[in-house]
Amino acid sequence: MARILIVEDETVLADAMADGLRAAGHTAQTVYAGEKALAAFREFVPDIVLLDVRLGAVSGLDLLPVFKADSPELPVIILTAYGSVEVAVEAMKRGASEFLTKPVDLDVLAVTVDKVLATSAAKRRLGQFEAAQQERLRHTQLVGQCPAILQIQELVDRLAARSAASDAAPAT
Repeated sequence: MARILIVEDETVLADAMADGLRAAGHTAQTVYAGEKALAAFREFVPDIVLLDVRLGAVSGLDLLPVFKADSPELPVIILTAYGSVEVAVEAMKRGASEFLTKPVDLDVLAVTVDKVLATSAAKRRLGQFEAAQQERLRHTQLVGQCPAILQIQELVDRLAARSAASDAAPAT
């Protein structure tokens, strides 16, 4: 399933989340200090990050744009015990996919992780489809500019004009 990086300074909570997510089939790694989060992020290469806002000397809201700069499509779920509308809005502005308040119900966490991963996968598939459509359009435009294709199109246009003229001629 997914590789999940949990950046949470409350070790008991971080371990409980990791255990719950592992039981759901995911691979989870925990980081208990914000200062170590970026190195763990780059080494572990997660599919999703669970990121606490208050991590001692480092703010999760400051780490969020750093993670997103490295991996723009990476889903990040922000966790905080100090939930407010202002913090939630700021987290979303900085690129969070979801916002949960602590204490986190492990069932809600698992459902949220699955929902965020499904949304991320759908966005990836949509991007791949759009890229394939753009490639097809580019190919069609290139083929349409080919001299042989242009000659065939000109011949078809002349034949269509003759056919239209003969259909429009009065019957004698």
